[in-house]
Amino acid sequence: FDVTPISCNPSTLNHFDDYGIEKVEFANIYNLSLDGEEGYMDFSCEQQAYVDAGGIYTLKVTTGSENPQDTKAWIDYNNDGNFDNDELIMDELNSFDPSVIVQIPNNVINDTSFRLRISSDLVGSNNGPCDDVIAGQVEDYGVFALFCPSPENVTIVEITYDSVELTW
Repeated sequence: FDVTPISCNPSTLNHFDDYGIEKVEFANIYNLSLDGEEGYMDFSCEQQAYVDAGGIYTLKVTTGSENPQDTKAWIDYNNDGNFDNDELIMDELNSFDPSVIVQIPNNVINDTSFRLRISSDLVGSNNGPCDDVIAGQVEDYGVFALFCPSPENVTIVEITYDSVELTW
């Protein structure tokens, strides 16, 4: 599924060892990376989380083990290519390996891919979604909102030895 292109691609200005993102876990995503040495990474096509409207998921970001970092994350829910203030889903400052609970809005656009952006950098950096990071890293992922309504008025049409046919 294609993800809407984003209006900016931040850079890592001066990588320091042990800064940046080492692993991201969200819904079905489990992605290892090489910390800030890689700079900006766009995993939005090959790493997509499949979520349901109203669903609750944990976003866990593993950062370097020696230095706390400021880690933020956004999901471009309105799919306009910009990260708005109300799309901030993680704001964990001065922490190691932050984790937050994310509830997907009930009114999310279904059957559409959105961009998840994660930024992790030096404590006190206060980065926005398009800001270059000093020593850390920015990574993008895809989030695909599935639409599968619960069936109503289910009727059994036929039962055989090895199948059941239903309508609704």
